[in-house]
Amino acid sequence: MNAFDSRILIWLNGYATASARFDHLVAWVSLQHLVKGAVVAAVLCGLWFARRTQPERALLRERLLATLAAGLVAEIVARTLALSLPFRTRPLHNPQFPFTPTIGLESGFLDSWSAFPSDHAVLFFALATGALYASRRVGAWLLVYVAVVICLPRIYLGLHHPTDILAGAAIGIGTAALLQQPALRVPLARPLLAWEQRSPGSFYAWACYFTLQYAVLFEGVRSLRGLASQVVG
Repeated sequence: MNAFDSRILIWLNGYATASARFDHLVAWVSLQHLVKGAVVAAVLCGLWFARRTQPERALLRERLLATLAAGLVAEIVARTLALSLPFRTRPLHNPQFPFTPTIGLESGFLDSWSAFPSDHAVLFFALATGALYASRRVGAWLLVYVAVVICLPRIYLGLHHPTDILAGAAIGIGTAALLQQPALRVPLARPLLAWEQRSPGSFYAWACYFTLQYAVLFEGVRSLRGLASQVVG
C-alpha cells in the first residue's frame, strides 16, 4: 500500500469503534441505496422537468441523456479495469494492514471484489459531472454530496483506498466530460428525444426502468455474475 493511502486510512481508522452509533450510521449510509443512488436519480429526474424555455429544455435534456450514457460507459470501463488489472484487496480484508474493523459491517463484505477502481465513485461522479453541465448550482451540490455522503464513508469503512476513489472519480468525470461534447452528445441524444416526442409512454417507461438501475448501481445486473458462476460451476 502506498504512503498516501496508508496515511489517510490510518487517520480515519483512528476514529473507528469510538462510537458504535456513529459506526452503525456510517455503515447504514454506505449500504443504503435510499441515500446514495436514489438521491442522485431524483436530482436528475428533477432537472429533466425543470421549467425552461423550449430551446433551453431541449439542450438540458440532451445533456441529461448524455449524462446517463456517460454513467453506463464509465461503469463498463471500470468493470473492465477491475477484471483485467491485478486484484486489489480492500483495506478491511488486508491482513498486512493494521486496520480496525468498524462496528456494524460484516467482516467478509465484498472480499471477492477488487477494490480498484471504486464503482461508486465512477458512476456517481459521472452522473454528478453531467448534472453540472445541466445546472452549475445543482451539479456542484451533487458533486459535494457524492464525495462526502457516498464516497468518504467507503474509505472510513475500509472498503476502498483513497486512490480507488480518486481513480474512479477521474474515470467518471472524464467520461462525462467527453460525452458532453456536441459531436458525441447530439447524435446520441437527438434520437432519444425524438422517441420521447413520438411515444412518451414507452419512452418514460424505459426511462424509469433504466434510472432505477442507476439508483441501485446495477445491482440486478451484478447479481448475474454470481448466478453465472453457480450455473457454470
